Amino acid sequence: MIYVVHLYECTPERSSLFASSFDHDGLFAAIGKHLTGYLHTQLRQHSSRPQTYLAIEFWLTEDDYHRARRSNAVRAREEWLRAITVTQVYLGIFLPRMEGSDENAALIGMPASSSELRS
Repeated sequence: MIYVVHLYECTPERSSLFASSFDHDGLFAAIGKHLTGYLHTQLRQHSSRPQTYLAIEFWLTEDDYHRARRSNAVRAREEWLRAITVTQVYLGIFLPRMEGSDENAALIGMPASSSELRS
């Protein structure tokens, strides 16, 4: 699994439109359903700068991510994002830590131990 991380800044009037596009029923979820290897995206809002967001995309492989970037749907999404944001910074592809599998499980919303599976 890989994580693709972007930093975005919006104007105040575009912030809710931007955030809603990442909702589970938003534009990007709809696009992602058709992309091989795409799992989901988590959007995080900055605590003191509410127009600043981190988008963390979860992919099965780096090849899946790069293949998807060549699709028309993803290119249109990227163009739309450029149009509604004032700043876009690609922070890169991140890998899960190899040690501490409990932390990795928590990142993807899975139980960290078998006892949590039973609760």
